[in-house]
Parts: sequence; structure tokens; C-alpha cells
Amino acid sequence: MTSSDYVALLALGVSAAALFITYRFNERQKKFFENQELLNRTLQRKEDAEVKASRQAELDANFLRIGAGYRLRVFNRGKAAARHVRIEFADASCESVFISSDVESKFPLEVMQPHGSVDLIAAVSMGSASKHAIRLLWEDDHSSSNERMLYPTV
Repeated sequence: MTSSDYVALLALGVSAAALFITYRFNERQKKFFENQELLNRTLQRKEDAEVKASRQAELDANFLRIGAGYRLRVFNRGKAAARHVRIEFADASCESVFISSDVESKFPLEVMQPHGSVDLIAAVSMGSASKHAIRLLWEDDHSSSNERMLYPTV
């Protein structure tokens, strides 16, 4: 074997090593792109959920003790304004706890801004039920017919 044969053999070895290193690099690059695609899809789903949440109002209600009496606070904890907010009482015993003129003067509420609230005077006595079934209905940017059934307790 001549020196040119050794050089050619060495060049063949270097080429084979370069080919192997390139193959491993391409495999790692492929995994990197797959992970990047997965991350992009996950971020897109998260952003879509945030956009959806920013268009939704989330109404809730609970009883508050103020002084010697109680009030039912209806509030919006969502990120969007609730429009045409209505309240319905599921049973007659629930209606007797709230002063009808107070309910009629405040509901239907045209707009409840995010973190806004409305208080209803509750005439709670020893004989009244401690749990009340209340249905809240409203519209927002996400849907024109939202409904939530609540069971606040005194």
C-alpha cells in the first residue's frame, strides 16, 4: 500500500464519521422540531382558551352578613361584561326570603361589569330555609344564553 492509499483510506474514514455525525445531528434536529410543534400547539390551545375566557362573564352569588341582616350578593368574577342579567328563584320559599320590590328594581340588570356586584336584601328568619336554589341567566360576548344554577346557603 502506498501513501496515497493511506490518505484515501483516511479520507474515507473521515467521510464515514462525518456522515454518522450528520445523521445523529439530523435525528436530534427532527426531535427538536417535533417538540417545537408540540409546544406551539399547546401554546395555541392556551391562547385560544384565554381568548375564550376573556369573552366570558362568570356570575356567582353568595350570602353576606351585614350588620344584623343578610344580603345576597350577585357578582361577576369573569373577564367580560354580563348583559341582560336575570335572576329566577327555583321555589316559593326562596322568593319569600327576598323583598320582591328590591328584586324587581334591580333585575333584569342591563350590564354587570367584570368584578361588579348587586346586593339583594334577604329577610332571613329562624323558620326560613338555609339553602336556596337560584338560577342566574345572562348574555355575554361568548354566548347569548348563559345559565348557572346556584345553591347559596345562609
